Amino acid sequence: MIDKEYNYEYIVNCNYDSYNDCENNGCIDEGICRCGVISNQHVSSVDINLISKNIYDQYFDNDLSNIRDEKLSQILDDSVGKDINLYTIDRILRHFKIWKNNCWYIEVKYGYYGEEVTGVFFEKNTIQKIENKINEAFSITSLTERVKYLIILEYKRLLPEISNSKFELITLPVNSLEFGSKTHYGNVNKEDLSHYRNYDGIMGLVTKKTNDKYRIIDGYHRLSVAVNMKSNDVKLILAT
Repeated sequence: MIDKEYNYEYIVNCNYDSYNDCENNGCIDEGICRCGVISNQHVSSVDINLISKNIYDQYFDNDLSNIRDEKLSQILDDSVGKDINLYTIDRILRHFKIWKNNCWYIEVKYGYYGEEVTGVFFEKNTIQKIENKINEAFSITSLTERVKYLIILEYKRLLPEISNSKFELITLPVNSLEFGSKTHYGNVNKEDLSHYRNYDGIMGLVTKKTNDKYRIIDGYHRLSVAVNMKSNDVKLILAT
């Protein structure tokens, strides 16, 4: 379960305006400003990778039995392990567009030196929706069925070519991948992709095209960054 009161102040970046009227509040006479007022507080950026890992840790603590079960799951055919659980959380957070301001509540309180930001919390309705979806997804223990759930969550449907597929986790060299839609690939490369640079999880979904080439079905943003950064191998989901 997710801690609804968790403070993301040191994970989420926020900006605000501040106003001081020291002359009319006695600060000048005292020599210390205590009148600062904060307004227009808003989230400026979020690190979804860090937030995903934080929520994952809330669900799976470092108890030895949990670590053992996670490792065992990752070696069993069509079973869900840590990588796919992290991927699940990431996809659900993106589904709810948590970079938007209406997903967050920024707490402001008076301190000895004026108003201060004292916390950044998920908006209660948003975090409840996120938890509901994560719980729903985590109830699916088949890797294939979990991946299908996440694809439908994002795109509302499965492509005919993968509707009857099984899915498995693989690692492939970046130079073995092909972007199916050159137009979309070009548009993606015009976007600010800096928030994907530290992402180290599952990069996308592919199908096998030839013996040494794979077509990207999903994951253009992450894989565009991997290509631009001249990465070597990347984690992927393969539809077979």
